[in-house]
Amino acid sequence: MNFVVPISIARQFLNERNINPAESQLTKIYKEGLTYYYEQKYTKALEKFREVNELNPGYPYIQTFISDSRQAINNHQDKSGVSMNLILLIGGGVVVAGGLAAAIFWLVKRFNFKVERRKPESPEQPPSDGENNQGQ
Repeated sequence: MNFVVPISIARQFLNERNINPAESQLTKIYKEGLTYYYEQKYTKALEKFREVNELNPGYPYIQTFISDSRQAINNHQDKSGVSMNLILLIGGGVVVAGGLAAAIFWLVKRFNFKVERRKPESPEQPPSDGENNQGQ
C-alpha cells in the first residue's frame, strides 16, 4: 500500500507526540566528510568516511567515497595540507612583529636614546714604590 501524506499533517503528527526531528551525529560526520571530499581534502574526508563506516558499515555510498578518496590520495590530488587561514595568521604575525620592530627603531632614532655605561668606582690605590723613590 502506497500513500502520500502532506507535510503539514506529518508535522502535526510529530508535534502532537513531542517529536523534534534532528540530524544524527552520524549524518553530521558524513556531511563533514562530503564537504572535505568536494574541497579535494581527501585525507580529511577519508578520516570522516572511515568513522561513518565504523559506526554504520551499510551507510549509502560510504564504500564508494572511501575508495575514491584513497585513489585521489594515491594520485596526489589531495589538498588537505596547510590551510590558508594558518598561512594568513602566520603572515599577519610577521607583519605585526616587523611593524613593532620598526616603531621601536624609529623611537630610538627620534629621541636619541643612548645607553651609557658607568665606569665602576674603584678605591684609590696607594702609589707604587717607583713613584715614591723618584721624588727623593
